[in-house]
Amino acid sequence: MIPIQTDIPTTGGTVIYSATVESNVDQYLQHLTYWEDITAPGGVIIESYRSVHFNLLAHSLISVPSVTIDVPGWAPNGTYELVANVGYYPVVAATDGFSFTKGEAVPEGALIDKWNHDEVVFSAGEYDDPKEIPIDFHVSVPIPNPFNPNTSFSVMLPESSDLSVVIYNINGQQVDELANGHYLAGVQHFIFDASRLASGLYFIRATVPGHMDAVQKVMLLR
Repeated sequence: MIPIQTDIPTTGGTVIYSATVESNVDQYLQHLTYWEDITAPGGVIIESYRSVHFNLLAHSLISVPSVTIDVPGWAPNGTYELVANVGYYPVVAATDGFSFTKGEAVPEGALIDKWNHDEVVFSAGEYDDPKEIPIDFHVSVPIPNPFNPNTSFSVMLPESSDLSVVIYNINGQQVDELANGHYLAGVQHFIFDASRLASGLYFIRATVPGHMDAVQKVMLLR
């Protein structure tokens, strides 16, 4: 994120920034979510804004030159924190942010009377919509890793299959089961919630009988 306009007058105004999302993994990431959180002066969290879904090719980059958020005149004065997140909501894979300031509140006669955001499109152009059906069985790299307390990953199924996804601790004990059934061909997304588990190394094992028995290592850090 690169802030462009961050000083908001008393009557309200518009925060402007540019955004760039870059992949450093080998997998094609589908159905990612981009969302924003704004924290007002005093630590009050304003509800999340914007919910943009997009796809990201392996080792690719998408840039949006101008993203805007309207700040109403009645908003309290002070310093606000704007944080943008990318991931599989509510699991955050990457985050960035900056501060912006607002002048003294003006309840009446404000130029802008409500929080508002423009429509944003994260698009990789002609490559943004490849075939949804993968060409082979595969498990993506969990993101983030290390993590606390959630990490997300995807299982690629080129055909309708029985799928088992089980989590083991370092002692080989099963601590969670994320999938055990028949799934249609496509990309299946999973979230490993380790909020009730102790810090340490865990193993994600995804099995498709006769086709795949893959293991991914993840580290839970408190």
